[in-house]
Amino acid sequence: MSNDRIPTHKVTIAVTQDTTEIEVAPVDPARIAYVEKYLTRKDSASAKTYIYPEVLAVIRRMVQRCGVPQATIGGYLSEIILDHFEKNRDIMQSIFDDNKSNLFQ
Repeated sequence: MSNDRIPTHKVTIAVTQDTTEIEVAPVDPARIAYVEKYLTRKDSASAKTYIYPEVLAVIRRMVQRCGVPQATIGGYLSEIILDHFEKNRDIMQSIFDDNKSNLFQ
């Protein structure tokens, strides 16, 4: 999924009394891929979930400063959890097997 609002370059401006320096550098492609995967807006149901305040603070800072205005905390958390499910599906299912039902229906 491509998003025209994801920054592809980082601009650094250093101003001193005698000089002004401007540096434009491309953003790491892995960072762009990360933002596209985890920090996109998703419509979701309004469910309340408790998370540790210090974890929420980190997540809030990440979403606010990622450079994608439509990014949401809920969308970011959902993508992190879906990624975890994908990477850990087999072990999660094996833990759940005691219930004799399919965890991922």
